[in-house]
Amino acid sequence: MAKSVKEKTEEKKVLLARLKQLKDEEREAKPKELKMLGDRIKKLRKDLGYTSQETFANDVGYAISYYSRLERGEDIRFTSLIKVCNALGVTLEEFFEGFDFPKSGIRKNKK
Repeated sequence: MAKSVKEKTEEKKVLLARLKQLKDEEREAKPKELKMLGDRIKKLRKDLGYTSQETFANDVGYAISYYSRLERGEDIRFTSLIKVCNALGVTLEEFFEGFDFPKSGIRKNKK
């Protein structure tokens, strides 16, 4: 038996709600450390007087879409972080100053 328009509409609503839930869960699963990196990049950009992501991205040589992802704390490549630090006029040591990352589970073998 074919589904009615009402049933199809209801199914579509349920599927869209589930998709939204999955996207929200994915967003929440982002490591807080990546968000911290993005927040630091944004703060340093603003400290330099750049109110616009677009202006800074152009000056650094990034597409605005990519730079925006950096500030949102999406996956950041180390080479990108170095380039942004150079553009911001800070060393990596200065960039990470004050970060309180959790200790990794990897330990050196004690002899």
